[in-house]
Amino acid sequence: PVDVDVLVEAALSLDNLALEGFMTIGMLSEEFAVAERTFSGLRELRDRLASNFGQQFPELSMGVSGDVEAAVRAGSTIIRVGTALFGERQPRP
Repeated sequence: PVDVDVLVEAALSLDNLALEGFMTIGMLSEEFAVAERTFSGLRELRDRLASNFGQQFPELSMGVSGDVEAAVRAGSTIIRVGTALFGERQPRP
């Protein structure tokens, strides 16, 4: 987050790159509130950047099987729920 303004400005200056949004995963924690803070923080960051740059960033990719409810409440537009669909990954031999 410290350098995100510089990064966004650089990305927006590139003709062959379209910055559509931002992605995060919740911090590993047993406390549900930690993921909620992470997701709402990214939404707030996205909203600030949209205002500062006069640009829409419609996608917020956040949330996995274990915290999908918090992600959706925070405004996630893309979720990753592979574990819920396919089960835990098996270690490779």
